Amino acid sequence: KNDEELELPYDSSLNNMMLQQSFKEQFNYKLYNELHIIRRAGNSASHNKPVSDVDAHMAIDALYYFSRWFATSYADKELGEIEIFDFELIPKKGSNVLSKRQIEQLQDQLNKELSSYQQQLKVEEEKRQKLADENELFKKQIEGLQAQLQSNKIEANTADEVHHPRNEAETRKYIIDLSLREAGWDLKGINDKEFKVNFMPKSTNKTEIGFVDYVLWDDDGLPLALVEAKRTMESVTKGENQAQLYADALEQMFGRRPIMYYSNGYEIYLWDDQFYKQARPVHGFYSKAELQTAMFRRVHRKDIRTIPIDTNIAGRTYQMRSIKSIAEHFAGTDKKTGRLIGTHRGALLVLATGTGKTRTAIALSKLMLECNWAKRILFLADRTSLVRQAKSNFVKLLPEHSSVNLLDEKDNPDARIAFSTYQTMMGLIDGSRDEEARFYGVGHFDLIIVDEAHRSIYKKYKAIFDYFDSLFLGLTATPVSFIDRNTFDIFDLPDKTPTDAYTFDEAVKDGYLSPYKTIELPTKFLSEGIKYSELSEEEKEEFEEEILGGEEATGNEWISSSEINSWLFNKPTAIETLRYVLEHGIKRRGGDELGKTIIFAKNQKHAQFLKDAFMELDKELFGNDYVKVITHNEPKAQEFIERFCDEEQDRLPQIAISVDMMDTGIDAPSVVNLVFYKPVKSYAKFWQMKGRG
Repeated sequence: KNDEELELPYDSSLNNMMLQQSFKEQFNYKLYNELHIIRRAGNSASHNKPVSDVDAHMAIDALYYFSRWFATSYADKELGEIEIFDFELIPKKGSNVLSKRQIEQLQDQLNKELSSYQQQLKVEEEKRQKLADENELFKKQIEGLQAQLQSNKIEANTADEVHHPRNEAETRKYIIDLSLREAGWDLKGINDKEFKVNFMPKSTNKTEIGFVDYVLWDDDGLPLALVEAKRTMESVTKGENQAQLYADALEQMFGRRPIMYYSNGYEIYLWDDQFYKQARPVHGFYSKAELQTAMFRRVHRKDIRTIPIDTNIAGRTYQMRSIKSIAEHFAGTDKKTGRLIGTHRGALLVLATGTGKTRTAIALSKLMLECNWAKRILFLADRTSLVRQAKSNFVKLLPEHSSVNLLDEKDNPDARIAFSTYQTMMGLIDGSRDEEARFYGVGHFDLIIVDEAHRSIYKKYKAIFDYFDSLFLGLTATPVSFIDRNTFDIFDLPDKTPTDAYTFDEAVKDGYLSPYKTIELPTKFLSEGIKYSELSEEEKEEFEEEILGGEEATGNEWISSSEINSWLFNKPTAIETLRYVLEHGIKRRGGDELGKTIIFAKNQKHAQFLKDAFMELDKELFGNDYVKVITHNEPKAQEFIERFCDEEQDRLPQIAISVDMMDTGIDAPSVVNLVFYKPVKSYAKFWQMKGRG
């Protein structure tokens, strides 16, 4: 907050702030790495996980040198030479125990020092405020301070390089140890570290013996994975060749090829060369159960390109084509061996609203589950209503697989299909299920379906995509030309190149969607404005109170359309426009009653105003059940969305007045009229809103 070189991110959690590039650039490579030792050891302690003496000593050591860097960088005067950290100064357990009187004396001393320091702060704040008032001088001083700060940081990093003793191998292993413990590995076995292997190439080692830094063992005594650890100052990719040679050796010794990890403590790469040709960066290590699943798939995985699609779920031609396109995008054939391999890990499906995005995703999910490509699937959306709607559809069409809505219950983490908002999942990633492991490991989900993937959510919630090592499928109805580049980037696709697309025009031509008919009702009052003299006495009073701050108007004021939109709701105009909707809108089949209708209002106050106007039109027909305001501020809004969308019972409300809550993602096929009672500036959002009909 006080350093202009650093930009505070949207997600201000400690880990996310430390991962910001602007923060990383402040430190040398080694010092930055050690900050993660402090964070990870602290996380372990706060979640009641075991923290060893070594962990504690390393954290204290790292914190000392960070404090020294911090003081050197931000002090307004030179601090002089600072001592090298002395481990002997750390009190041993049971030693130097203070008496109650000594503690009280220390407390009194601290209180006096605190009071003095607070007084100094007050004086300094008054000085700072005085400088702030002298604006130009203040700016010049800040520029000078920033230049000095930059110089100080360079000096601090240089001093740290020279006067900060480190054992690179130990530092690296402490970091990797912490990452492995986060994934549930206790590393207490005699063969877990520095495991001796034979069959190493003579060109590399004349004795044909090597030592694997870490081996992660299965319950049957066979290796699941190995970890090749490199120095923190080295590029992580330097571990690739060594990891491959160790995997060859372990395969000859045990008859099973382990998955390979290589890491410098800061970066981790995973390579399962039995299925993927290339290694990929991952956030952390797999748990034992997740590695066991990966081994199971080596034998039991089927080719998703050749298995029939369940046409009872998604039987339309374009739906089956979309699933085939995704299957061919995820899977390939090794040109040398002819075996099944994995290729891409991200796909984006663009289907016009109403053409069955969710059904297509369900049919694909069934295919992935039955072919052993996926054991667990996560469905993400940005609204509670979309999460519940998706779960309902999955349960209806895939009743044989257990499902959990993480918004309502979190006691079923092993359900086959989980549904969540981005916000809830962010909380679970940072949380802990028990003392041994995270709630969800990085490899827990094999397929993550991202609903309404056109939205710019990735800056806020990109940590989800970075954390999980999964296949990703994005779903959107926005026309390809209006999807931003970030959306394609997140799914590893070239710009404007979705995995498959089916447009609104194609759907209309094929008879799956109905074309829309637009009726525009421009009113001079709403588009241009109105004179003060043309207002009613009641409206004049409101204008003077809300716009003029209680002052009396002269009578010649012109009230612009923007001012009207912000405060004035003209009842005669509203009644006339709503009456037009009732007369000319599409009716229910076989009757004169208006069909299901959504009205998009400007704000909560405007929505209630329109409902009141409806009540005056027909007091016999329109009641509180018939016309409902559905917004985030209304209690039990989700319940009334479900009633409105209920096709079988055709329940009330018949008219829904919404602010933002029903703009996207709501499946209500019986809706025949949409009333845009507000301007919509976003092209993508406008397409989504039109898709409600």
